[in-house]
Amino acid sequence: MHEPATALVGDNNRDNKTSVTGTVSVRRRIDNQYHSGAVTMNEQIMVLVVDTHPIIRWALRNYLDNEAGIGVVGEADSVEEAARLVETYRPDVVVTDLDFADISVPTLMGHLGSVPARTVAFSARDTWDQVEKFLEAGGLAFVSKCSPLTEVISAIRAAQAGRRWISPSLRQPARQHRLCKAGSSADELSQREREVVSLIAQGLTSRQIADQLCLSHRTIENHRHRIFKKLGITRSAQLVDYAIRHGIKRNSGRSDLA
Repeated sequence: MHEPATALVGDNNRDNKTSVTGTVSVRRRIDNQYHSGAVTMNEQIMVLVVDTHPIIRWALRNYLDNEAGIGVVGEADSVEEAARLVETYRPDVVVTDLDFADISVPTLMGHLGSVPARTVAFSARDTWDQVEKFLEAGGLAFVSKCSPLTEVISAIRAAQAGRRWISPSLRQPARQHRLCKAGSSADELSQREREVVSLIAQGLTSRQIADQLCLSHRTIENHRHRIFKKLGITRSAQLVDYAIRHGIKRNSGRSDLA
């Protein structure tokens, strides 16, 4: 059986010996940091830790409680308890595992999304597909459990500032994933789409491309939309990078592949 969730801050837990001890410890440390000028009360980042393994929760809590400007308000071993504590204590950041039985990442994020807490994943399920699912569901930062604990601090601070953050060990695979995704779609582009890619890479606008190819502006915009969707990109700069890597160019009024 899982241990019950523990809230470290709050009047409702004063009868719980462990909670009182944790509350006193957290508040004393926060007060010391505040009076020493290390942090202001507005700078304090309040964190909820969610994991099914007691030793992980204990390690994270103890590590974070020794970091200036961060305080752990509670810990939970289930999504349901986490949702209750998020609603009750409204932490700034939730650090959570993703490995909960029969609960998908979107469902997990839905449970934790009742208040505007920023979410950091701390998970051994650290494939890029998992990272993408988490970010698409509204998460802000992803830390692999194979990473040093210092990365959790970096992720928490980035999330609190509203920035995305991913463990460095996962960033290179992410880049390779994007390149492979684009590369695998190269053969799916029609000759006309390659021609449009070439002209976009040269800096022409959709209207200029339409005039040059004797097509309507709407037709070129449709081509752009299909190209971006096929290549899994969202910006023209990414398309230019794709054109360079695949040798797509325009010479003598026609498109060529180098």
